[in-house]
Amino acid sequence: MTQLPPQPSTQNAGLTVSAAIGIVLAVFFAYLWLANRFPLPLTGDQKVYLSTALEMRERGSWLQPWLMGEPSYFKPPLQYWASLWSWGVFGLAWWSSVLPSFLAALGAGYFLRGIHLRFLPISSRSPAEERFSWLIPAALLACLGSAVFANVAQMETYLVFFHLAAWTAALRYLADPIRRSGPLFLAFGLAGVAALVKSPLYSVFWVVGYALYLVWMGEWREFLKARSWLALLFGILVGVAWFAWIYRIDADRFWSHYWLQETVSKQGGNQT
Repeated sequence: MTQLPPQPSTQNAGLTVSAAIGIVLAVFFAYLWLANRFPLPLTGDQKVYLSTALEMRERGSWLQPWLMGEPSYFKPPLQYWASLWSWGVFGLAWWSSVLPSFLAALGAGYFLRGIHLRFLPISSRSPAEERFSWLIPAALLACLGSAVFANVAQMETYLVFFHLAAWTAALRYLADPIRRSGPLFLAFGLAGVAALVKSPLYSVFWVVGYALYLVWMGEWREFLKARSWLALLFGILVGVAWFAWIYRIDADRFWSHYWLQETVSKQGGNQT
């Protein structure tokens, strides 16, 4: 008779959940303390991004980024939108400027936990194991690299968040015996939103990764379904909508800023 490995006790699992919550709260308050210790961003790029968001706030311009009195298209607007939202809710402060990326890091850990549980064998998915899995987002958030990137390289944190969210929705679709279209369209829509973080190229990477996963899992029929291609089209429309609108109203400057300077000729970051 095969003996199953011992499962964590309910009491220990409860302590683990409490420990995970304690880690998140400790990191959160340490995050706020560090944020208030630094009145200015720690990197040149962050100063550019926050200055752009501030000028958008002053002008009431949510779709068109501005910097030093001129339209600026070096980056898509998602990070600017996150800062504007946080300032609108919590007021203008350095800690509220980086709060959205902290929440994105926390959300990325949550989605990573869900992906872990989805690949865990059913025999191992006890209530205690699910409680212990809360250490995954706590550990991710407590990593020094996560804290640093959430403060000084917020765009990368947003990319991780949207890609993990997209994978969560895609795996939910594939695990559904009926395979309802909603999660699939949500997955491609989230991948499309990721294009507004830095570049549509990162959304292309997600789509390629998803296609390779389908091949690896033998899900060839998904390539023959109309819903798969419609979901892809939906994601493309989400991803390119802002770029198309900006190109329509300011084609020459957008082409010069985003494509020629930021994409083709970029030499190690913004030098503004």
